[in-house]
Amino acid sequence: MARSVFFLAMICVELACALNSRSLTKPIWAVGAFRNKFLWASVAICLAASIPLFYVPPLANAFHLVPVGLDGWLWTLGLSAGIFTSVELVKWAWHKAKKR
Repeated sequence: MARSVFFLAMICVELACALNSRSLTKPIWAVGAFRNKFLWASVAICLAASIPLFYVPPLANAFHLVPVGLDGWLWTLGLSAGIFTSVELVKWAWHKAKKR
């Protein structure tokens, strides 16, 4: 179970990093969070392509994964949201300091 949750966490953290990379200096609310539809589509496609790895038995067996329960999903989403938020706060502070 730990391997599956870790693998899911790595996927979600990388997707959060992709969203963070929308701008390297401005926070996401300053550049328009939903203006890049291709980015959101690619994040959705990556997540949709990753889910069968956990829940389709032949794929899960090939990757040595097991289905992730609600607690694993909540842990993963919390970790991803925390990393996303911390990076955005650093960009916001840097952008605000640069304006001075």
